[in-house]
Amino acid sequence: MTVKADEIKNRLNITEVIGDYVKLKRKGPNYWGLCPFHNESTPSFCVTPSKNMFYCYGCNTGGDIFTFVMKYHSMDFKAARDLLATQAGLQASGNLSRQELEQMVACRQHKEQKARIVEQLKEAITEEINRLIEMEKWTHTINRTITTDKDLSQPAVEWALKNKDRIAAALDDLLTVDPIEQLAIISFTRGWQQWPQR
Repeated sequence: MTVKADEIKNRLNITEVIGDYVKLKRKGPNYWGLCPFHNESTPSFCVTPSKNMFYCYGCNTGGDIFTFVMKYHSMDFKAARDLLATQAGLQASGNLSRQELEQMVACRQHKEQKARIVEQLKEAITEEINRLIEMEKWTHTINRTITTDKDLSQPAVEWALKNKDRIAAALDDLLTVDPIEQLAIISFTRGWQQWPQR
C-alpha cells in the first residue's frame, strides 16, 4: 500500500526535515539559512512552517518537503516519498532499496557531523580571538605601570614586554586569514606559556 504524501507531511515538521540539511535560524515566524542549491554568503533561503513550504529568494527555488528532498538528493518523487516515509516511521513503498535508504541516512548524519565540527571550529577561533584581545589589553596595562628599572625585573612585566608584539601579530593574522590558517595560528598561540597573573 502506497503511503499518501499528506500523511507524511502531517507526521513531519518541515523545519526539522530541512534543518537536517541546512542550518536554520529563526526570525519571527520563519526560519532562514544559506541556500543549499546555490552559493551565497547572506541567507536568502526561507522556511515557512505555517505553510509547510520553503523558498529561496536568491535562486527562486521553492516547494514542500518533497520538492526539497527531490532536488537535494537528485531523486524522483517516489524515491523522495520512500525516504520521507521512512523518516516519518511509515512503511516505504519499495522504490528505494534498504541500502539506498541507509546511504541517505548516513549522508545526512555525515552532513550533521560536518556542521557540528564547523561550529566547534568557529567557536574555537572566536574564543582565541577574545583571549588574544584580553592578552593585548593586559600587556598594554602592564607596560603603563612601568616606572622604575626594578619594575622590569617583575615576571609579569618581562612576559608582557617579550610577548606584546607577538600577541598583536597573531591577533591581526586571526582577523584576516582564512579558516585553515586560523587553525594553524591557534595551534601556535595555544602553545605559549600561560600568561602570568599581574
